Amino acid sequence: DPTCTLPGEKVYTATCKTNEDKVYTVQEVADIFRVTDTTIRNLCRSGKLDHMRIGDSIRITGKQIKDYTHQ
Repeated sequence: DPTCTLPGEKVYTATCKTNEDKVYTVQEVADIFRVTDTTIRNLCRSGKLDHMRIGDSIRITGKQIKDYTHQ
């Protein structure tokens, strides 16, 4: 399995077992990267991590995670 890391960030690595078709919550993505949900929200807010909004909620697809980790 490939390793998921946040480019430019000093974080632990985690085995990337995301399904490209699945839609993840901010907390689920934070758990994958072993960071806080605030870190993921900041990445979304800065435009570094592509995402979508459903109402006030942020959702991130497995493909968006994969694309981000391969930057």
